[in-house]
Amino acid sequence: MTETSISGDLQGKLERFCTALANPDRRVRQRGLQGLLELCQSDEVHTENVTEVFDYIYLHILKCYVDKYESCRAAAASVVSEVLEKLPENEFFLAYIIPAIARRIGQKEQVEESEELRLQLLEQLTGIVVKYSTVNPVFSGNDPLLKSYNDIMDILVKTLTDPYPNILRQSCTLIGELSVATPSFHYRAEVLTNPLLAILKHRHSPIRTAAVEALGIVALHITTNSECVLKIVVELSRHLMDDSVNVRRECGRVGCRLLVELRDRYGMFDRLLPLVFGCLSDENPEVVKEITRLWEKCGQQYYVENEKELMKIAVVDYAPENYLEEWRRPTLGCRSIAQRSFKMLNIILHEMEDWKEDVRLHATLLLAQVILHAEGAILAYLTDIYPVLAKTCMDGDRWVAAEAVRVAKLLGNLVEYDDWKERAMEFLEKWPNLGHLKCFIAMFVGAGSTKWQDMEKISRLLVPLATSLDTNFQSHLLMITEMLVEAQQDHGKNSQEIERNLYEILVTILALNEDNSLHERVTSSLENLAQSSSSSSVNDLHGKHLESVVKSIQDLDSTNSERAEPILHLHGLLFHCGFHIQPFSALQEAVEIVMELGAPEAKIKILCGVSAALLKWRETIHTSLEGRIALLRGFLDTNIIPAIVWKAGFNAESIRAMCTTVVASAAQGAPEESFVIIPDIAEYLIPLLDDDLVVIRKFAIAALVASGPLPFEQLRLLAFGLLARLDDPSGEIRCAAGSALTKLKLKAGSDPALSEAWRKIIKEIFHKIVLHFDDPDERLKAVLVESAKALGREHLKEFQEVFAGIPESYAHTNEVNDLRAAMEKLSLERNA
Repeated sequence: MTETSISGDLQGKLERFCTALANPDRRVRQRGLQGLLELCQSDEVHTENVTEVFDYIYLHILKCYVDKYESCRAAAASVVSEVLEKLPENEFFLAYIIPAIARRIGQKEQVEESEELRLQLLEQLTGIVVKYSTVNPVFSGNDPLLKSYNDIMDILVKTLTDPYPNILRQSCTLIGELSVATPSFHYRAEVLTNPLLAILKHRHSPIRTAAVEALGIVALHITTNSECVLKIVVELSRHLMDDSVNVRRECGRVGCRLLVELRDRYGMFDRLLPLVFGCLSDENPEVVKEITRLWEKCGQQYYVENEKELMKIAVVDYAPENYLEEWRRPTLGCRSIAQRSFKMLNIILHEMEDWKEDVRLHATLLLAQVILHAEGAILAYLTDIYPVLAKTCMDGDRWVAAEAVRVAKLLGNLVEYDDWKERAMEFLEKWPNLGHLKCFIAMFVGAGSTKWQDMEKISRLLVPLATSLDTNFQSHLLMITEMLVEAQQDHGKNSQEIERNLYEILVTILALNEDNSLHERVTSSLENLAQSSSSSSVNDLHGKHLESVVKSIQDLDSTNSERAEPILHLHGLLFHCGFHIQPFSALQEAVEIVMELGAPEAKIKILCGVSAALLKWRETIHTSLEGRIALLRGFLDTNIIPAIVWKAGFNAESIRAMCTTVVASAAQGAPEESFVIIPDIAEYLIPLLDDDLVVIRKFAIAALVASGPLPFEQLRLLAFGLLARLDDPSGEIRCAAGSALTKLKLKAGSDPALSEAWRKIIKEIFHKIVLHFDDPDERLKAVLVESAKALGREHLKEFQEVFAGIPESYAHTNEVNDLRAAMEKLSLERNA
């Protein structure tokens, strides 16, 4: 130390403070350190004399780094930091300071117990690294940190396992500064890998973000172990699903940096691209925007490096037809990088079948980016991609399934339709499940206009799929059928086979959709199909093609239950389409097979459909009355009448009830035909009035009232059967029977003796009506009053004879007097 550099006053202070540092009393040492700190902060210590000052005190100060008391150690570190700020770029003291720091925080065991002091020493080391960086022109051609490199790396290895979060973050910061400060960083960069990978699991997202950035730096400086670099990249890829947007963004940044700066980047494209692609599909738009910008720079560099080859491609580089607006086409350089990295497809497809929903979603998003960048080149891997993508389209997680459909649409758009259609159709034909259907539809939607040339082939492919009972499957099948119907209108495809196939798909969906959720859509599509074809209405379509649909139903001759697909199919066709002239014989034959061979439940199901079809008889059967009578009579005689005859057992009773319902439906839907037919089958219906089942009695009455005039014997049995029903336990039956009395008519041309006998029965009916005025049911009383009026108009004489004999003391004089008055008025009108 020269006399000119330090004044006598300053030297005295330094000696006093240094003496205090050697004092065994903590308080004296602490005051000495505090005095030194204030001195170093003052103007007395400046750049011209700071070297001599530090030369005088450094041994005393560094000795305090191992002081027993934390306050003294912290004060000593503060003094050194203060001196270092003013100290010129002289690496002489590094050989003393850095080892002192390493002895405190760089040992295998934990020497420094204070978290705050460990952080302070690490920040001090970071300041040293920044100050003595080779970036500084003073050290041009020289590496001042080389001699201390091992100590610094030992410190980092230890501090990267520190439990204090701030120390972990500062350690990552130090790695970044050290990589810039010394060209020797790559010597032991590999040893930082495992500690940094452990930090990736830290619960604090800022720590994970810092660790990702540090790992990217370490990966760039590992020059001899590509397996270690691969290990880093694989671990970073797992954090593309991190909850923190900053962690995901940093993964993308690291990926882009490695794509630009990594020495062996061409050999690791397939591993690095997921880091970028994951961020390109991120839910945060800011991440997507930033990584897209960095990714385009990567592509630009690759283009420059391979300009000779890519310039030729650029000349004929046209976007696919109808490029989807929701996607932005990558640059040629970016696409070229991706097209030489298809090895990652195997990993992506494997992860798309993972048991975790977030992994499947992430993998599906990655696949979207691969397809977006690969475009037509992905065709070579379509056989591998399609089954996995189809399975993902029916994933249990709706977000995963929706993204898979979006990817399939992109795939259909970027690959030529003629190149993928055969494979997709083959897959759908072999595995006709929801996933393959959704995948095919999405690809078909994304395809160009050439797809409409295969309408006939596609419609033929879809026909067997329509027999599915799954509502979701039916909905998607209807979706593509609607597209084909619309295309038939727009493109004038009026092929009879296309029309028949589309019709069969639509009516099969209509028949098998049990909850009727698709009824409106199917009906609308049938109407559109009728408009685009030669048919004038949907009923015309039924007349033309329903027969082929009925004949296509398989296994009707088996003992099917009510839930069997053939039974549901036939029931749906009857229920929704009804009977038509051309397919009538096919429908009758199908019903006959079920009534002969089907289980009792299946018979009941089909009879429900028949009942609904007969209610629409007038709307669907258009021919002469004689023709309609012949059709209906033949159907009832073949399938219904045999089952009406009484048989023992609950199954027989249920079938009998449904057959009675069918006849009642025929009476309502085909009144003109029933007027002629019912008299011929009345002998089977009249005994049903006494059946034990209420519903049978109800519908038997409903069927019989539609009858025309009957012969005396049948009419007599019917009349007394109805009179007996006036005492039925069911109020509904009593009212129906009372109302039905007005429909009794004797067949014209009957023997006079039979006519006289009928008059006696009419009188008996009037007596019963008057007797039942005592019924407490007001509804029945009102019905009987109206029935008495109606019968009185046709049989006035018998009415007057019966009502004249009713005494004045009768309890229901008001009703009787009203009826008498009405009949007297009618008599006067007739006499006039």
